[in-house]
Amino acid sequence: MDVAGKGMIVEVNNQVSEIFRLQHSLDLKHQMYSFLTWLRHDEMTLQGTLNSEGLLTTSVERNWSPSWSTRFASELHGKGGSKGHATLSTSYASESLGGNLSIERDRMDSSYVTTADATLRATENIVLGAQVQCDPERKKTGGDSWMQRLRSTTRAAFGAQYAHSLATATATVSTDGIVSAHCARRVCHYDKPGEDNVGLAAELLLNARTGASQVVLGTQFQLPNTKARVSTSINGSGAFKLCVQERLADWMLLRLTSDVDHRQPDFKFGIGIQIGPSAPKRPAGLNVLPVTRWAKGAAPYRMNKNWNP
Repeated sequence: MDVAGKGMIVEVNNQVSEIFRLQHSLDLKHQMYSFLTWLRHDEMTLQGTLNSEGLLTTSVERNWSPSWSTRFASELHGKGGSKGHATLSTSYASESLGGNLSIERDRMDSSYVTTADATLRATENIVLGAQVQCDPERKKTGGDSWMQRLRSTTRAAFGAQYAHSLATATATVSTDGIVSAHCARRVCHYDKPGEDNVGLAAELLLNARTGASQVVLGTQFQLPNTKARVSTSINGSGAFKLCVQERLADWMLLRLTSDVDHRQPDFKFGIGIQIGPSAPKRPAGLNVLPVTRWAKGAAPYRMNKNWNP
């Protein structure tokens, strides 16, 4: 939970049973309360969220087999739920092959976005991936043939990842001209090889069409003989982030975060308190081309955007 610049957030998680969980979240700065329910029975998972601003999200996921699942999610907001969108997706995942097909449709103008992605484990350490997205709203003036319309509304991305027990390296490129590279390395174990205490990471983003670029350097380490974990990052524009996470007890987690932007200048500080176990998270997947047209805040059902086949 990144709470920098958000004042203070209190989160309470209640594990009612093995299949039922409740979560309460209070944002003191924006005076907003959120309530989440999570239920899993056999191969079906239900999740719903409602906040004091009137944003309602629901999702239903069904696992048909260990490798195949389908999911329906919706988001409603505005007076009488007049605004929002819905997503229908199906996913397949095995040890060497994975894929996902999703259709996201807007409630008001009936526009939609179709996204398909696939990952292939070429070797034990190398994974290849590709993603294609069709968005009719991106149509440009030009020819009227179906091939020209498809070309103007479609974009694609390709990626490769090398994963080792101590290091990972990822590179992606999209037809929009966005190139990114990311690498991470665990460098220190102190006197306990089974514990990862220090890690370094670097990321490069480049827009080949405009020439704009950004570099981010980060580190994470666990303080010796404590339960505190410190994460820091700094980018080429002089923006610095720091997060200190301390496990005060088995049922309480404290986070202190800060954002410092030397160029603005802009300084932010946040406090987060989590009571109870962490809420369940969906596994990360390939999503180089995220859909942001209908995004409103951080909808809880949205897929993790990180590349992690």
